[in-house]
Amino acid sequence: EDTLYSEKAGQRSNAKQGIYKLSKTGNGIFTTIIVPEDTGENVAVSATKLSTGRTDEVENACTFTITKDGETSRYYFYHINNAAAKTGVTLGSYATDATTLLVQEDMAGQVLSVYAVDATYLNKGNTAIFSNTTNIDDLSIRYVNDTVEVHSDSTGGVDTLYTDGYYRIVWNGAATDLAPEA
Repeated sequence: EDTLYSEKAGQRSNAKQGIYKLSKTGNGIFTTIIVPEDTGENVAVSATKLSTGRTDEVENACTFTITKDGETSRYYFYHINNAAAKTGVTLGSYATDATTLLVQEDMAGQVLSVYAVDATYLNKGNTAIFSNTTNIDDLSIRYVNDTVEVHSDSTGGVDTLYTDGYYRIVWNGAATDLAPEA
């Protein structure tokens, strides 16, 4: 819908705004995907709600793809609105106990990045992406070239971290080279 936008005092520009409306009885959940886009960039987004088997509507789960200038990534998103109702959940081929999870993978299914809140594990099929005996409040993992970049508030690290094919770990800025398997 048409509106006005003000970048600074005394300046107004025409702009568009989106408005969400929901008419239903009971709980409602919106999934909003905001993708920064430069002028002239070709961006396409598609999303699908994922079922986790719960019926109490305390969570939001979806998968979405973003294509920017011909490069496509798939994302899995999960958030539970009531942490007291937290249980293990399956999202496609992923299983976790996180209260918030965002996984990015390429279209071949290779994990590119992970963001997890309040979690002890994330598995993809039979492979542990990470696991820990104690809860990790905040964890991000990024797989870049031959390096696994990890940022976390967990001072003790994690018990298990997927590193197959990667030869360097950067944990909160500190690098460690891994010995290649013979």
